[in-house]
Amino acid sequence: MKCAMCEKEAKFKDNTSIGVKYFCSEKCWAEYIGVEVKPEGYYGMVQKKVGWWA
Repeated sequence: MKCAMCEKEAKFKDNTSIGVKYFCSEKCWAEYIGVEVKPEGYYGMVQKKVGWWA
């Protein structure tokens, strides 16, 4: 799937008010939704691996 904002490969999906949309980063997601753009990982959309168990 492609990102709804920039056409890069999507990393996650979200149920928006108009249906499911795919995004490549939290930056694109925040711009689409209309919230403040914060550093990647702030909104918890993109999972970061922190150890062998993740």
